[in-house]
Amino acid sequence: KMSQKYVEIYLNQLDLVPYLTGATMPKLNQGKLSEIPVPLPPPEELNHIVQEAEDCLRTIAGLSRLAERQQARTLALLMSLWDGGTRA
Repeated sequence: KMSQKYVEIYLNQLDLVPYLTGATMPKLNQGKLSEIPVPLPPPEELNHIVQEAEDCLRTIAGLSRLAERQQARTLALLMSLWDGGTRA
């Protein structure tokens, strides 16, 4: 399971364009997927990498939600100012 998560994290950060086929609708087929080299560290290091990556991804998700809320607040404030203070 942990190595599966490692491969998922690794592939999500990788530029897959060289492995895509199809001009109109790019796709990643099984043959091309098997050509992608995935470096596998020792199990204890792999677990550490996955834990650190998941921590970072959780932080990024939290910051993204915070940025969306701040953007909504800013938009509400601007609308309030444009409407002469009738909105909050």
